[in-house]
Amino acid sequence: MDYIKKNYFLISLGFVISLLLLYHHVAVHSGLQLGSSYCNINQVFDCDDVARSQYSELFGIPIASLGLFYYCFFIISLIYIFKKFTEQEKIKSIFVLSFAGLLPSLTMACISLHEMKICINCSLLYLINVLVFGLAVYEIYRQQLGFITSFCDGVKKYFSYFLSFTRQSIVIVVLLIALIGVIAVLPNWVMLPLVYAFNVPDESDIEEIGIESKMIFEKWQNSTPIDLKIDLDNDLTNIDFYYGEQSAEHTIVAWTDFECPFCRIMTQFLMSYIDTYPEKFKMVFKNYPLDSECNSKLQKQVHNDACDFAISARCAGLNGIDKYWAEYEKITKFKYYEPSEQIQKCVKNNKVVRRHILADVEQGIKLDISATPTIYIDGKLITGLNPRNCKTLLGLIGSTE
Repeated sequence: MDYIKKNYFLISLGFVISLLLLYHHVAVHSGLQLGSSYCNINQVFDCDDVARSQYSELFGIPIASLGLFYYCFFIISLIYIFKKFTEQEKIKSIFVLSFAGLLPSLTMACISLHEMKICINCSLLYLINVLVFGLAVYEIYRQQLGFITSFCDGVKKYFSYFLSFTRQSIVIVVLLIALIGVIAVLPNWVMLPLVYAFNVPDESDIEEIGIESKMIFEKWQNSTPIDLKIDLDNDLTNIDFYYGEQSAEHTIVAWTDFECPFCRIMTQFLMSYIDTYPEKFKMVFKNYPLDSECNSKLQKQVHNDACDFAISARCAGLNGIDKYWAEYEKITKFKYYEPSEQIQKCVKNNKVVRRHILADVEQGIKLDISATPTIYIDGKLITGLNPRNCKTLLGLIGSTE
Protein backbone atom coordinates (compact mmCIF):
# COMPACT_ATOMS: atom_id res chain seq x y z
CA MET A 1 0.00 0.00 0.00
CA ASP A 2 1.60 3.31 -1.08
CA TYR A 3 1.77 6.44 1.02
CA ILE A 4 -1.35 8.18 -0.35
CA LYS A 5 -3.46 5.01 -0.07
CA LYS A 6 -2.41 4.60 3.55
CA ASN A 7 -3.64 8.13 4.23
CA TYR A 8 -6.92 7.43 2.45
CA PHE A 9 -7.48 4.39 4.66
CA LEU A 10 -6.59 6.07 7.95
CA ILE A 11 -8.50 9.30 7.26
CA SER A 12 -11.60 7.41 6.08
CA LEU A 13 -11.47 5.37 9.29
CA GLY A 14 -11.16 8.60 11.30
CA PHE A 15 -14.20 10.00 9.48
CA VAL A 16 -16.31 6.94 10.39
CA ILE A 17 -15.24 7.04 14.06
CA SER A 18 -16.03 10.78 14.20
CA LEU A 19 -19.55 10.04 12.94
CA LEU A 20 -19.95 7.43 15.69
CA LEU A 21 -18.68 9.89 18.29
CA LEU A 22 -21.10 12.58 17.11
CA TYR A 23 -23.99 10.10 17.30
CA HIS A 24 -22.91 9.14 20.83
CA HIS A 25 -22.53 12.79 21.84
CA VAL A 26 -26.10 13.57 20.70
CA ALA A 27 -27.45 10.42 22.38
CA VAL A 28 -25.89 11.33 25.73
CA HIS A 29 -26.73 15.05 25.60
CA SER A 30 -30.32 14.45 24.51
CA GLY A 31 -30.91 12.03 27.38
CA LEU A 32 -32.33 9.47 24.92
CA GLN A 33 -29.59 6.91 25.33
CA LEU A 34 -30.94 3.78 26.98
CA GLY A 35 -28.44 2.24 29.38
CA SER A 36 -24.68 2.59 29.08
CA SER A 37 -22.56 2.55 25.94
CA TYR A 38 -20.63 -0.53 24.88
CA CYS A 39 -17.40 1.33 25.64
CA ASN A 40 -18.28 1.89 29.31
CA ILE A 41 -16.00 -0.61 31.01
CA ASN A 42 -15.24 0.91 34.40
CA GLN A 43 -14.84 4.29 36.12
CA VAL A 44 -11.79 5.16 34.01
CA PHE A 45 -12.87 3.78 30.62
CA ASP A 46 -16.23 5.56 30.50
CA CYS A 47 -17.12 7.22 27.19
CA ASP A 48 -20.48 8.46 28.54
CA ASP A 49 -18.75 10.56 31.19
CA VAL A 50 -16.31 11.87 28.58
CA ALA A 51 -19.23 12.86 26.32
CA ARG A 52 -20.88 14.72 29.21
CA SER A 53 -17.76 16.63 30.21
CA GLN A 54 -17.19 20.30 29.45
CA TYR A 55 -14.31 19.28 27.17
CA SER A 56 -16.61 17.44 24.74
CA GLU A 57 -17.56 20.80 23.19
CA LEU A 58 -15.75 23.95 22.10
CA PHE A 59 -17.89 27.11 22.12
CA GLY A 60 -20.97 24.89 22.09
CA ILE A 61 -19.75 22.86 19.08
CA PRO A 62 -19.21 19.13 19.65
CA ILE A 63 -15.54 18.18 19.28
CA ALA A 64 -16.75 15.29 17.11
CA SER A 65 -18.18 17.84 14.62
CA LEU A 66 -14.81 19.58 14.44
CA GLY A 67 -13.20 16.19 13.83
CA LEU A 68 -15.65 15.49 11.02
CA PHE A 69 -14.73 18.77 9.32
CA TYR A 70 -11.02 18.00 9.68
CA TYR A 71 -11.33 14.56 8.08
CA CYS A 72 -13.61 15.87 5.32
CA PHE A 73 -11.09 18.62 4.53
CA PHE A 74 -8.31 16.00 4.47
CA ILE A 75 -10.30 13.77 2.08
CA ILE A 76 -11.11 16.75 -0.19
CA SER A 77 -7.40 17.60 -0.22
CA LEU A 78 -6.44 14.05 -1.18
CA ILE A 79 -9.05 13.84 -3.96
CA TYR A 80 -9.13 17.36 -5.42
CA ILE A 81 -6.61 19.84 -4.04
CA PHE A 82 -3.58 17.56 -4.49
CA LYS A 83 -4.62 16.61 -8.01
CA LYS A 84 -1.96 18.75 -9.74
CA PHE A 85 0.59 18.71 -6.91
CA THR A 86 3.92 16.97 -7.37
CA GLU A 87 4.70 14.00 -5.11
CA GLN A 88 6.88 16.13 -2.83
CA GLU A 89 4.24 18.89 -2.66
CA LYS A 90 1.68 16.27 -1.59
CA ILE A 91 3.98 14.97 1.15
CA LYS A 92 4.68 18.47 2.46
CA SER A 93 0.98 19.43 2.43
CA ILE A 94 0.00 16.20 4.21
CA PHE A 95 2.68 16.95 6.79
CA VAL A 96 0.98 20.31 7.51
CA LEU A 97 -2.47 18.70 7.70
CA SER A 98 -1.29 15.87 9.92
CA PHE A 99 0.38 18.35 12.28
CA ALA A 100 -2.93 20.26 12.49
CA GLY A 101 -4.62 17.03 13.58
CA LEU A 102 -1.87 15.97 15.97
CA LEU A 103 -1.96 19.05 18.26
CA PRO A 104 -5.65 18.83 19.32
CA SER A 105 -5.30 15.05 19.67
CA LEU A 106 -2.40 15.39 22.10
CA THR A 107 -4.25 18.15 23.97
CA MET A 108 -7.42 16.08 24.36
CA ALA A 109 -5.39 13.00 25.34
CA CYS A 110 -3.65 14.98 28.11
CA ILE A 111 -7.00 16.29 29.38
CA SER A 112 -8.39 12.76 29.35
CA LEU A 113 -5.46 11.41 31.35
CA HIS A 114 -5.64 14.32 33.80
CA GLU A 115 -9.37 13.74 34.37
CA MET A 116 -8.84 9.95 34.51
CA LYS A 117 -11.69 9.46 32.05
CA ILE A 118 -10.86 7.65 28.81
CA CYS A 119 -13.06 7.22 25.75
CA ILE A 120 -12.00 4.24 23.62
CA ASN A 121 -13.33 5.74 20.36
CA CYS A 122 -11.61 9.05 21.08
CA SER A 123 -8.38 7.18 21.79
CA LEU A 124 -8.66 5.46 18.40
CA LEU A 125 -8.88 8.87 16.75
CA TYR A 126 -5.81 10.06 18.63
CA LEU A 127 -3.96 6.95 17.44
CA ILE A 128 -5.06 7.54 13.83
CA ASN A 129 -3.83 11.14 13.92
CA VAL A 130 -0.50 10.06 15.42
CA LEU A 131 -0.11 7.40 12.70
CA VAL A 132 -0.90 9.90 9.92
CA PHE A 133 1.65 12.32 11.35
CA GLY A 134 4.18 9.52 11.82
CA LEU A 135 3.81 8.44 8.18
CA ALA A 136 4.35 12.05 7.05
CA VAL A 137 7.46 12.36 9.22
CA TYR A 138 8.80 9.08 7.84
CA GLU A 139 8.28 10.19 4.21
CA ILE A 140 10.00 13.53 4.80
CA TYR A 141 12.89 11.77 6.54
CA ARG A 142 13.11 9.12 3.79
CA GLN A 143 13.23 11.71 1.04
CA GLN A 144 15.45 14.06 3.09
CA LEU A 145 13.15 17.04 2.54
CA GLY A 146 13.78 18.80 5.86
CA PHE A 147 11.03 19.18 8.45
CA ILE A 148 10.92 22.96 8.88
CA THR A 149 11.33 23.55 5.14
CA SER A 150 8.60 21.00 4.38
CA PHE A 151 6.20 22.57 6.86
CA CYS A 152 6.75 26.09 5.50
CA ASP A 153 6.47 24.90 1.90
CA GLY A 154 3.26 23.00 2.72
CA VAL A 155 1.66 26.08 4.30
CA LYS A 156 2.71 28.24 1.32
CA LYS A 157 1.32 25.69 -1.12
CA TYR A 158 -2.09 25.74 0.57
CA PHE A 159 -2.15 29.54 0.66
CA SER A 160 -1.12 29.84 -2.97
CA TYR A 161 -3.81 27.32 -3.96
CA PHE A 162 -6.67 29.13 -2.24
CA LEU A 163 -5.42 32.58 -3.27
CA SER A 164 -5.08 31.55 -6.92
CA PHE A 165 -8.84 32.01 -7.41
CA THR A 166 -8.99 29.38 -10.10
CA ARG A 167 -12.29 27.73 -10.94
CA GLN A 168 -11.35 24.66 -8.92
CA SER A 169 -10.18 26.61 -5.84
CA ILE A 170 -13.40 28.66 -5.81
CA VAL A 171 -15.50 25.48 -6.09
CA ILE A 172 -13.53 23.93 -3.19
CA VAL A 173 -14.08 27.03 -1.01
CA VAL A 174 -17.83 26.92 -1.74
CA LEU A 175 -17.82 23.18 -0.99
CA LEU A 176 -16.06 23.75 2.35
CA ILE A 177 -18.51 26.49 3.34
CA ALA A 178 -21.40 24.18 2.45
CA LEU A 179 -19.71 21.43 4.45
CA ILE A 180 -19.59 23.68 7.53
CA GLY A 181 -23.33 24.24 7.16
CA VAL A 182 -24.06 20.52 6.79
CA ILE A 183 -21.95 19.60 9.83
CA ALA A 184 -23.59 22.38 11.86
CA VAL A 185 -27.10 20.94 11.33
CA LEU A 186 -26.00 17.30 11.47
CA PRO A 187 -26.47 16.85 15.25
CA ASN A 188 -30.09 18.08 15.43
CA TRP A 189 -31.38 17.34 11.95
CA VAL A 190 -29.81 13.95 11.33
CA MET A 191 -28.27 12.45 14.46
CA LEU A 192 -31.10 13.31 16.86
CA PRO A 193 -33.80 11.57 14.72
CA LEU A 194 -31.47 8.57 14.39
CA VAL A 195 -30.87 8.47 18.14
CA TYR A 196 -34.61 8.60 18.73
CA ALA A 197 -35.27 5.87 16.17
CA PHE A 198 -32.66 3.52 17.62
CA ASN A 199 -33.22 4.17 21.32
CA VAL A 200 -36.96 4.71 21.74
CA PRO A 201 -38.99 1.61 20.84
CA ASP A 202 -42.00 2.14 18.59
CA GLU A 203 -45.49 0.93 19.25
CA SER A 204 -45.88 -1.19 16.13
CA ASP A 205 -46.90 -4.30 18.04
CA ILE A 206 -50.05 -2.97 19.70
CA GLU A 207 -51.25 -6.41 20.79
CA GLU A 208 -47.99 -7.30 22.56
CA ILE A 209 -47.89 -3.91 24.32
CA GLY A 210 -51.50 -4.33 25.38
CA ILE A 211 -50.90 -7.76 26.93
CA GLU A 212 -47.75 -6.58 28.69
CA SER A 213 -49.48 -3.45 30.02
CA LYS A 214 -52.49 -5.39 31.28
CA MET A 215 -50.26 -7.76 33.27
CA ILE A 216 -48.37 -4.84 34.85
CA PHE A 217 -51.66 -3.02 35.53
CA GLU A 218 -53.23 -6.02 37.27
CA LYS A 219 -50.17 -6.49 39.46
CA TRP A 220 -50.26 -2.79 40.37
CA GLN A 221 -54.01 -2.84 40.96
CA ASN A 222 -53.80 -5.80 43.35
CA SER A 223 -50.97 -4.37 45.44
CA THR A 224 -51.48 -2.51 48.72
CA PRO A 225 -50.91 1.25 48.69
CA ILE A 226 -48.60 2.87 51.22
CA ASP A 227 -48.49 6.42 52.55
CA LEU A 228 -45.56 8.17 50.86
CA LYS A 229 -46.11 11.33 52.93
CA ILE A 230 -46.28 13.67 49.96
CA ASP A 231 -46.43 17.36 50.86
CA LEU A 232 -47.83 19.59 48.11
CA ASP A 233 -49.25 22.38 50.31
CA ASN A 234 -46.20 23.61 52.20
CA ASP A 235 -44.02 26.60 51.38
CA LEU A 236 -41.43 26.34 48.60
CA THR A 237 -38.68 25.45 51.07
CA ASN A 238 -40.39 22.25 52.21
CA ILE A 239 -42.78 21.33 49.41
CA ASP A 240 -42.36 18.19 47.29
CA PHE A 241 -41.98 19.67 43.82
CA TYR A 242 -44.49 18.36 41.34
CA TYR A 243 -45.41 18.63 37.68
CA GLY A 244 -49.02 19.13 36.59
CA GLU A 245 -52.19 20.17 38.38
CA GLN A 246 -52.30 19.63 42.13
CA SER A 247 -55.94 18.53 41.83
CA ALA A 248 -55.17 15.74 39.32
CA GLU A 249 -56.87 12.43 40.09
CA HIS A 250 -53.76 10.20 40.20
CA THR A 251 -50.35 10.89 41.73
CA ILE A 252 -47.13 9.56 40.19
CA VAL A 253 -44.16 9.63 42.55
CA ALA A 254 -40.78 9.12 40.88
CA TRP A 255 -37.48 8.60 42.69
CA THR A 256 -34.83 9.70 40.22
CA ASP A 257 -31.19 10.63 39.76
CA PHE A 258 -30.25 13.77 37.80
CA GLU A 259 -27.35 11.96 36.10
CA CYS A 260 -29.45 8.93 35.09
CA PRO A 261 -30.23 9.09 31.33
CA PHE A 262 -33.17 6.67 31.56
CA CYS A 263 -34.65 8.80 34.36
CA ARG A 264 -34.73 11.76 31.98
CA ILE A 265 -36.35 9.67 29.24
CA MET A 266 -39.09 8.37 31.55
CA THR A 267 -39.64 11.82 33.06
CA GLN A 268 -40.07 13.31 29.58
CA PHE A 269 -42.62 10.63 28.65
CA LEU A 270 -44.53 11.15 31.90
CA MET A 271 -44.52 14.94 31.43
CA SER A 272 -45.82 14.55 27.90
CA TYR A 273 -48.66 12.32 29.09
CA ILE A 274 -49.53 14.71 31.94
CA ASP A 275 -49.65 17.60 29.45
CA THR A 276 -52.20 15.61 27.44
CA TYR A 277 -54.30 14.50 30.42
CA PRO A 278 -53.76 17.18 33.11
CA GLU A 279 -56.93 16.24 34.98
CA LYS A 280 -55.76 12.62 35.33
CA PHE A 281 -52.13 12.70 36.50
CA LYS A 282 -49.55 14.80 38.31
CA MET A 283 -45.96 13.76 39.00
CA VAL A 284 -44.12 14.30 42.29
CA PHE A 285 -40.34 14.41 41.97
CA LYS A 286 -38.31 12.61 44.65
CA ASN A 287 -34.51 12.50 44.75
CA TYR A 288 -32.46 9.33 44.98
CA PRO A 289 -28.96 10.35 43.81
CA LEU A 290 -26.59 7.46 43.16
CA ASP A 291 -23.93 9.54 44.83
CA SER A 292 -22.30 8.47 48.10
CA GLU A 293 -22.00 12.12 49.16
CA CYS A 294 -25.68 12.10 50.19
CA ASN A 295 -26.73 8.46 49.76
CA SER A 296 -25.53 6.33 52.66
CA LYS A 297 -26.72 3.11 51.03
CA LEU A 298 -24.14 3.23 48.25
CA GLN A 299 -21.00 1.15 48.67
CA LYS A 300 -19.28 2.95 45.80
CA GLN A 301 -19.72 6.16 43.84
CA VAL A 302 -21.84 5.90 40.68
CA HIS A 303 -22.58 9.52 39.79
CA ASN A 304 -20.18 12.19 41.00
CA ASP A 305 -22.45 15.25 40.84
CA ALA A 306 -25.94 13.82 41.40
CA CYS A 307 -26.26 15.21 44.96
CA ASP A 308 -25.22 18.72 43.99
CA PHE A 309 -27.52 18.64 40.96
CA ALA A 310 -30.48 17.62 43.14
CA ILE A 311 -29.69 20.42 45.60
CA SER A 312 -29.22 22.95 42.77
CA ALA A 313 -32.68 22.17 41.37
CA ARG A 314 -34.31 22.59 44.80
CA CYS A 315 -32.42 25.85 45.29
CA ALA A 316 -33.84 27.13 42.01
CA GLY A 317 -37.27 25.95 43.14
CA LEU A 318 -37.16 28.34 46.10
CA ASN A 319 -38.18 31.00 43.57
CA GLY A 320 -41.11 29.00 42.20
CA ILE A 321 -42.08 25.54 40.95
CA ASP A 322 -41.56 26.68 37.34
CA LYS A 323 -37.97 27.67 38.26
CA TYR A 324 -37.40 24.16 39.60
CA TRP A 325 -38.37 22.57 36.29
CA ALA A 326 -36.38 25.14 34.31
CA GLU A 327 -33.27 24.19 36.29
CA TYR A 328 -34.12 20.51 35.84
CA GLU A 329 -34.04 21.05 32.07
CA LYS A 330 -30.66 22.78 32.22
CA ILE A 331 -29.12 20.00 34.31
CA THR A 332 -30.56 17.00 32.47
CA LYS A 333 -29.58 18.14 29.01
CA PHE A 334 -26.23 16.58 29.98
CA LYS A 335 -24.26 19.49 28.66
CA TYR A 336 -21.77 21.21 30.93
CA TYR A 337 -23.92 22.67 33.70
CA GLU A 338 -22.90 25.93 35.32
CA PRO A 339 -25.24 26.98 38.17
CA SER A 340 -25.77 30.68 38.81
CA GLU A 341 -23.87 32.37 41.61
CA GLN A 342 -27.05 32.51 43.70
CA ILE A 343 -27.62 28.76 43.33
CA GLN A 344 -23.96 28.01 44.11
CA LYS A 345 -24.31 29.91 47.40
CA CYS A 346 -27.52 28.05 48.17
CA VAL A 347 -25.87 24.65 47.48
CA LYS A 348 -23.08 25.49 49.93
CA ASN A 349 -25.09 27.21 52.66
CA ASN A 350 -28.77 26.21 52.60
CA LYS A 351 -29.00 23.38 55.11
CA VAL A 352 -32.79 23.14 54.84
CA VAL A 353 -32.60 22.31 51.14
CA ARG A 354 -29.90 19.72 51.75
CA ARG A 355 -31.96 18.15 54.56
CA HIS A 356 -34.88 17.76 52.16
CA ILE A 357 -32.69 15.86 49.68
CA LEU A 358 -31.39 13.66 52.50
CA ALA A 359 -34.98 13.03 53.63
CA ASP A 360 -35.88 11.88 50.10
CA VAL A 361 -32.89 9.54 50.11
CA GLU A 362 -33.70 8.13 53.55
CA GLN A 363 -37.28 7.50 52.48
CA GLY A 364 -35.96 5.75 49.36
CA ILE A 365 -33.65 3.58 51.48
CA LYS A 366 -36.58 2.56 53.72
CA LEU A 367 -38.51 1.61 50.58
CA ASP A 368 -35.49 -0.49 49.53
CA ILE A 369 -35.00 1.41 46.28
CA SER A 370 -32.08 -0.07 44.38
CA ALA A 371 -32.38 1.54 40.94
CA THR A 372 -33.61 4.72 39.31
CA PRO A 373 -36.17 5.60 38.25
CA THR A 374 -38.41 3.86 40.82
CA ILE A 375 -42.04 4.85 40.32
CA TYR A 376 -45.10 4.68 42.53
CA ILE A 377 -48.61 5.54 41.35
CA ASP A 378 -51.22 6.28 44.02
CA GLY A 379 -48.92 4.80 46.65
CA LYS A 380 -48.40 1.52 44.78
CA LEU A 381 -45.07 0.46 43.29
CA ILE A 382 -45.33 -0.06 39.53
CA THR A 383 -42.69 -2.22 37.88
CA GLY A 384 -42.15 -2.52 34.15
CA LEU A 385 -43.24 1.00 33.15
CA ASN A 386 -41.16 2.09 30.15
CA PRO A 387 -41.38 4.39 27.10
CA ARG A 388 -42.85 1.55 25.03
CA ASN A 389 -45.88 0.92 27.24
CA CYS A 390 -46.20 4.28 29.01
CA LYS A 391 -49.29 5.57 27.17
CA THR A 392 -51.15 2.25 27.30
CA LEU A 393 -50.40 1.56 30.94
CA LEU A 394 -51.24 5.06 32.16
CA GLY A 395 -54.40 4.88 30.08
CA LEU A 396 -55.46 1.77 31.99
CA ILE A 397 -54.69 3.38 35.34
CA GLY A 398 -56.42 6.60 34.34
CA SER A 399 -59.59 4.72 33.52
CA THR A 400 -59.91 3.40 37.10
CA GLU A 401 -62.15 5.15 39.61
